[in-house]
Amino acid sequence: EDLGPGGWDEQYGYGIVDANAAIDAGPPPPQTELYSENFDDGLAQGWDLGNMYSLWHVSAQCATAPSPPNYLAFNKDSSCQYATGRHVQGNAVLDLDLASQSDATLTFDHRFEKEVATVQRDELLVQAQPIGNTTWTTIKKWDSRDPNQLDWSSQSISLDAYAGMSIKLRFRFDSRDAQNNNYAGWFIDNVAVTGAAPPGNQLPVASAGPDQAVGDDDASGDESVTLDGTDSSDGDGTIVSYEW
Repeated sequence: EDLGPGGWDEQYGYGIVDANAAIDAGPPPPQTELYSENFDDGLAQGWDLGNMYSLWHVSAQCATAPSPPNYLAFNKDSSCQYATGRHVQGNAVLDLDLASQSDATLTFDHRFEKEVATVQRDELLVQAQPIGNTTWTTIKKWDSRDPNQLDWSSQSISLDAYAGMSIKLRFRFDSRDAQNNNYAGWFIDNVAVTGAAPPGNQLPVASAGPDQAVGDDDASGDESVTLDGTDSSDGDGTIVSYEW
């Protein structure tokens, strides 16, 4: 924050920078890749794609992947659509261990074609659930009220709310009905999760109180001094005792 007026000032010089704000911001913690999958070996490592009726599968049949040849898709390779004559829905589920992370981010590339309508019908959901919980939370959603996305684009979604937990992550497609399902569906590639571990232990800062000048007034060579350590601090803990 520049606190000085334009030009030279006796108090502020050419302006004062709030150094504390600059120091407090600091660089972001280094990110570590916790999971990565581009499906190019034909497998969805770690994923539960459900049964044959869910329509989730690894393929290269109906689109060109950002990292060829394969991607994860919700549709049928035979028609490159998700129309089956019935209501279709399916989940692609991945277990993630974020227990030792202070933050986390999900990234992936995707494209989709679905029914477009003025009311909510087809749904494409990114959801998360702490392991041991029974409720799924939607962290990103597209539905029939959104335009189709026929070109690949990159998504970045914060998982910070789940840092410190083990969770299930899922991509869910739900047509909600059996009509108007003659569309290409959902294509996903280059799924990655990155995170940052909490900082290591910070050393406490000791303070013995204000500076004191002690004289040997009685020439005994021995004087008592009282030290006050209550201004000492520990940035990531609590001080429980003092020892001098």
